[in-house]
Amino acid sequence: MKQLVCAIFYIASGLFMQQTFAQYPSATAAIDSANTAWDNRRTDKSYEILTQAIVQMPDSVQLYYYRGYLQYNMGMFQDALSDDILGLQKSITTEDKLTGLLNSSACRSAIRDFEGALTDLKKALQIEPDNIALLVNLSAVYDELGENKLAIKCLVKAIQIDSTLFAPYINLGYVYQRMDKNKKAITYFDKA
Repeated sequence: MKQLVCAIFYIASGLFMQQTFAQYPSATAAIDSANTAWDNRRTDKSYEILTQAIVQMPDSVQLYYYRGYLQYNMGMFQDALSDDILGLQKSITTEDKLTGLLNSSACRSAIRDFEGALTDLKKALQIEPDNIALLVNLSAVYDELGENKLAIKCLVKAIQIDSTLFAPYINLGYVYQRMDKNKKAITYFDKA
């Protein structure tokens, strides 16, 4: 019974969000409405809501990025990349540009375009050189390209910035493991 009540609540809230968006179109209302559809496992409806919102608000960077995020989660990496590139082209703020570059690098990595991902991450690091997430992602791309020394350099820098985070240590362990330096790998896994 409780599940039925929850299901009815989610459906009702989804309808409310769709009506709100129809009456007061804004990027936030569209994203909330798309989230509700996604939560109800209605990915087609979520995609439709975001697409309609983009038609109504073609300059909303967040809508492109959010639809790209939805597509990425659906395994539609090329479509997600297209939306991320469109969002990036419309970006005005540094934060939006950084988000777009990080998103597009993830999509490029997913379609195994590691050179493209490398370019995006290098551009993002020009904006924010001490961003640990960018350094960790860059190290993963370098590792995929067989540039282990550059991967290690990125991860060491990330650790120097903040030694309390576990991701750089874990990734450093993986890099050393792939280099068949298992003792060193274990040392970094233990530090994580």
